Amino acid sequence: MSRKLLLLGAAFLIIFASSCDKVLDKLGQIDGLKIEQGLKISYLPVGDTVVTEGTSLRKAIEGNLKLGETIDQIEKVTIDSLYVEFIGADDQENFDFLDHAGMAIQADSLNQVDIASINSVPEGATSLVLNTNELYIDDYAKADSLTLHWNFKSTEAVNNLKINTTIIFSVKLKVVD
Repeated sequence: MSRKLLLLGAAFLIIFASSCDKVLDKLGQIDGLKIEQGLKISYLPVGDTVVTEGTSLRKAIEGNLKLGETIDQIEKVTIDSLYVEFIGADDQENFDFLDHAGMAIQADSLNQVDIASINSVPEGATSLVLNTNELYIDDYAKADSLTLHWNFKSTEAVNNLKINTTIIFSVKLKVVD
C-alpha cells in the first residue's frame, strides 16, 4: 500500500513539474502580436521602387507586457506572417500591376535586413501573403524606431495606391525568477 502511494506521489510530482515548465514558458511569450499600418503612395512608377515608412515594434511589445515584464527581457522575436491588403488606386482594382513585393527593416545603427517577399503575385489578387524569412529580429524590436522598406516591382504606373499591412510577431521573454 505504501509502495503504491509512493509511486503515485512520484508520478504526480513528475506531471506537476513538467506542467510548471510549460506554464512558465508560456508566461514569457507574446503570440500573435500585430502591427497594422496603412500605406499611401501617390505615384508608383514602372520598375523597381522603394518606399519607406516608420513604425515602432518596441511600443507594440511594451503595450502587451504583463506586470513586471520589461523590454530588456526580450529573448527572441520572429515574424510569423505578413499580409498586404489592396485598398484602392486610380484605375486599379487589384495587385495585377505588381510583379514582386518585398519588405526589409532597419533600425537605429542596425543593418537593413529583408524580412518577407512574394516573387509571383497571383492574377486578380486583392490580398497577399508574403513569405517570411526565418530570422530573429530581437535587436530591431528593442530599437526606439523601426523603418519598413517596401520594395515594389511594378509593371504599370499606379496613382494614389492605398494598401494595409499586417505583420504578426511572436515574442519570447526571459522569465525572471
